[in-house]
Amino acid sequence: MNIKKIVIALLLIVLVVSDLLIMFAQKYIGEYTSLFAMISIFSGLALIIMIIINRKRSVVSTKEVKKEYDVLSEEKKEVKICYICKYKNKIKASYCVKCGSDLKDIVCPICNTVNPFDQKYCVNCDTILQNKKRHI
Repeated sequence: MNIKKIVIALLLIVLVVSDLLIMFAQKYIGEYTSLFAMISIFSGLALIIMIIINRKRSVVSTKEVKKEYDVLSEEKKEVKICYICKYKNKIKASYCVKCGSDLKDIVCPICNTVNPFDQKYCVNCDTILQNKKRHI
């Protein structure tokens, strides 16, 4: 387990316990109520800082994963997969070899954006692309 996640869990426990003591056990802690309030405040601030630090690290790792995905998607561009029968056609194919479905790119009638052949909605303006015989 990651050390940052352990620290976050411990800070969360300290925060919850100190808040519960302040709320429900004031007659037992008496004069130490302000001490538990300070512990609660500082553990809450430390928890926020640790979450922000951990989140920045996860964003960096997400970008690394995205780079790997981009490499994979570039390899997949060698073929067009038919959205009806899932047959792998050549990249320059206009029609599916197996079922004859249209594999040409679609031009949006509203904004003239060229969309991939398997899109139901325009990637630019979200218009329904009506010139396909069947949608996914």
